[in-house]
Amino acid sequence: MSLIDTAAEMFKQQLGENGSNIDTDGITSALSDLLGEQNGSLDLGGLISKFQNVDLGALVNGWLGDGANESLSADSLRDLLGGDQVSEFASKLNLDSNSAAETLSKMLPELLDKNSQGGSLKDIASDMLGKLF
Repeated sequence: MSLIDTAAEMFKQQLGENGSNIDTDGITSALSDLLGEQNGSLDLGGLISKFQNVDLGALVNGWLGDGANESLSADSLRDLLGGDQVSEFASKLNLDSNSAAETLSKMLPELLDKNSQGGSLKDIASDMLGKLF
């Protein structure tokens, strides 16, 4: 499973019952448009850079570490990704913008936390290969 697919599953889980009628492939596509690079893959390093550029570096460093994760507000998420982009993402999934922003603000810390160890990103390619063999 690719990182963007993992993010889509996490997003759907965070939605709970509200996500039961949303296709995971649709979430994957919408997340690729919102967070992905040109090839649709998810670059966690690039995402972390975005956090650092809007003075949320300390927050993201906590997620990368081994301690408890501080929460990300929906407003901070909109500042990070852009309110129009979050609204467009929500529209693609037939969600209201607030629900999408709240869900993303819960999913992103979990995604970064699960793909990091000791303050650094895991080597995701090696981790995925390890799961295959």
